[in-house]
Amino acid sequence: MENEKRFYNRIKIVLAIKRVKNKELAKYLDVTEQTISKWTTNTNQPSIQEFYKIAEFLGVSVPELLELPENNK
Repeated sequence: MENEKRFYNRIKIVLAIKRVKNKELAKYLDVTEQTISKWTTNTNQPSIQEFYKIAEFLGVSVPELLELPENNK
């Protein structure tokens, strides 16, 4: 069975490295903390536009927020 997820985000990892709380990111993006929680656990994914806003807020590039599964590299 093929892996259904094509990529994973690293938002949780980058938030920890930057010492930014989910609440701060939620406020910046005007979304709920529950939404951020779903993104950080890869339950849901942000839109492309949201990825760009997250990257801007955290001072990283969009590719730094993404991780391809080993078998898709």
